[in-house]
Parts: sequence; C-alpha cells; structure tokens
Amino acid sequence: MTNGGGLFYAALRAGWFDGPAPPSIFFPCRITFNTSTSVSRWIGNARRRFPQLTNFHEDERYNWLITSKGYGNTKAQVNSEKLFLERLASIINKRTTFGVLEESLNIQSAIQRIPSE
Repeated sequence: MTNGGGLFYAALRAGWFDGPAPPSIFFPCRITFNTSTSVSRWIGNARRRFPQLTNFHEDERYNWLITSKGYGNTKAQVNSEKLFLERLASIINKRTTFGVLEESLNIQSAIQRIPSE
C-alpha cells in the first residue's frame, strides 16, 4: 500500500536514517531508524484508512513530517500515530468537496491554522 517511488520509501531504502545525512532533498535531517519505521507505518496506515490519498499526497506527508520537521514533541508537531491520523483526517475533511479530494493537501498551510493544544 506504500508508494514504491515515493520520497519516504526512497529514504528508507537508501538507508539514510540513523547515519550521517547525505546532501539530498530526501534527507534534510537525521532521525532514528525506529522513528523512521514508525512514521513509515503511520503513512501506510493512513493510506489504508484514507484510500483516496495519492502518491503525491504521500510525498506531501513525508515533507510535512520529515522535511518540515512535523514529527516531534512540541505543540505544533505530532509524536503519535493517533495525533497524526487526527490531524490528517481534519486536513482531508477540509480539502474534500463533494466527495472529491483536492490534488494537494496543502498540509503546511493547514497545520499553521490548527490551534495549538
């Protein structure tokens, strides 16, 4: 159910987690292998829960969690699958019109508008 050509899969396959970060748009920061496998599981579970998500949406989630550091322990970040799926469900709900999900989730703009908890 995962995007074999996606950013997250490419980073996992290249072994870019838990080691020195090579210069690449795929790997802007260092995260642990455990974190990378957890987040990849979240992305796969989201794909199963929301079958309308596309490969492009999967890359958007990668950019949100990894590139833009959406994964973490601050109020603006997510650190559990439950919170990730709740925020994603809220974004999907806002980006769906007449049962059709927009091509882009625009996660960054949606996250900035979610009030801090």
